[in-house]
Amino acid sequence: MPKTKKTSRNYNRKFKASNLNYKTKMIKKQGEIIWQVIEHPTKSVILESFFEEDCQQLADFQNKHQVWKYNGGLPAFLCVDKKNSLIHRRVGPRR
Repeated sequence: MPKTKKTSRNYNRKFKASNLNYKTKMIKKQGEIIWQVIEHPTKSVILESFFEEDCQQLADFQNKHQVWKYNGGLPAFLCVDKKNSLIHRRVGPRR
């Protein structure tokens, strides 16, 4: 009886996920200085804080561990603001 060749499959990696990059940015909102953590390439605002250290700590952790990498980024309901989202765009016929 001939030997059959076994194929190995990696079911955990069905597709190649793109790397996410988290950056901090200072903005002025309603007369106050606010720091934001922004996820690229989705351009989602993950955290808004008064302190730069809090934002930098989260950005460093996410850049190191890539927690939401295989989900395509943080889900929209966990984000503070999701730019270019279908929720914020006007979709459908104009009235």
